[in-house]
Amino acid sequence: MTLLQREFNNILQLLQGRIMEESSSGKEQRDNLKKIVVQQSSPENKNRIEEELFGYGPLEALIHRPYINEIIINNQKHIAYEEEGTIHLLEDSFLSYLTFNNIVEKLSTEASLTVNLKKPFAEGKWKDFRIHITRPPLVEKDFHVILRRHPKNIWTLEKLLSKSWAPPEAIDILKDFIKEKLNFLIVGPTSSGKTSVLNACLQELSQKERIITIEDASEIVLPNPVSLKLLTQTAPESSLALIDQNELVRQSLRLRPDRIVMGEVRGGEAKDLLLALTSGHRGSIGTLHSETHQQALWKLETLAQIGAPQWQSSTIQRLLFSSLQGVVVVSRRGNLRLLKGIYRITGLEPTGFLFESLFERNL
Repeated sequence: MTLLQREFNNILQLLQGRIMEESSSGKEQRDNLKKIVVQQSSPENKNRIEEELFGYGPLEALIHRPYINEIIINNQKHIAYEEEGTIHLLEDSFLSYLTFNNIVEKLSTEASLTVNLKKPFAEGKWKDFRIHITRPPLVEKDFHVILRRHPKNIWTLEKLLSKSWAPPEAIDILKDFIKEKLNFLIVGPTSSGKTSVLNACLQELSQKERIITIEDASEIVLPNPVSLKLLTQTAPESSLALIDQNELVRQSLRLRPDRIVMGEVRGGEAKDLLLALTSGHRGSIGTLHSETHQQALWKLETLAQIGAPQWQSSTIQRLLFSSLQGVVVVSRRGNLRLLKGIYRITGLEPTGFLFESLFERNL
């Protein structure tokens, strides 16, 4: 056992006894407990013990480092983080199971999230991170927490070009998609940069275009003051009504959108989105988890079928063909996020959709 761990264990016992005896509350009690930490800890360990008891423990060393994109907390003893595209294991960990649970509860409270047996997962916003918390029985033994940082500097197509995300000719094709008001999907696997590319595309729009965005968690950056962000409401334990993406798509049509942007198409709302795109809202964009352009349309068809099980597959395919004109595929190679391909949807035959490859490279 290290000196830090021994000192912490001794202080934790003293604090637990003092809390039982204390009649004071709030700031006064906190100040009294901090005095114990100062008295009982060595100078080299004082700050770390204070962080564990009054801050965010080992997370303090991570949340202020600007190039850390993601923090992964698997349990009390295992923390990893992604910095500039590479996953690292943190040598530090929570010093006790009690403080681990207390800090997870603190994160939940500050993010206005409720995680319990009835709803063992929740996601929201905390500081400049998107937070997702999962608890047993969905995960084994301990809470699992993911913190993904929202970039402070908005991505633009020029910035993507400077990072060698794509060659100039591909950037020009993407600009043409936006200028011609084509409806298109941005697709790729997890952590391939779909939302970053979406935000970059939105920066190309006119300041006079009204964009209505639809998201579960706030990640899209509105391009101008006339645009509006709609967020789902999923809090079954509260008195608030549940509002899913299906409802937000329907509401968006009443809010005078020039373009509709969906952060991620996940379920039956695909049907309502496709219907909305055939009602004159040209230039709309959505993201979808998919490896290829063909797979993206198969998946979108399946999701639309969930929303309209009474519809025939041929009906959904025709709706899809009339709704979408293009697919942008992004990918990841090692630490790099790259554009993999840009495709225009050119036809629909009994065997499936036809595509024209405007840009493509092997990754």
